[in-house]
Amino acid sequence: MGLSLISLYVVSSYMIFYTTGRMPGQLNVLLAEAGVPYDVVLEMDEINEDFPETDLVLVIGANDTVNSAAEEDPNSIIAGMPVLRVWNSQQVWYTAAYCLCVDVHSFMQSYVIIFGCL
Repeated sequence: MGLSLISLYVVSSYMIFYTTGRMPGQLNVLLAEAGVPYDVVLEMDEINEDFPETDLVLVIGANDTVNSAAEEDPNSIIAGMPVLRVWNSQQVWYTAAYCLCVDVHSFMQSYVIIFGCL
């Protein structure tokens, strides 16, 4: 998918949540093997700054990592967890994946749930 986007001159960035995978850096290695240039793999603080100017975010994986309840609801079971602030982008497409608590954004018009495989 990344190469298809590049061929269409779409600017793409990637971020792998730091606790993803069985070993630290495991998914960074997979991106490298897939030919994704390392300079488009951003850290959480870098990519969070980009979301207000982002047209579309594609989230693949655990939805807790993009749930605003971590920042907005002190009673949430994920309160205080670092998250990707994808709700600041224009639109979010995400896979139906494991989530410890309800993501209030999943009921917003700018969110699209993708069922099935990518």
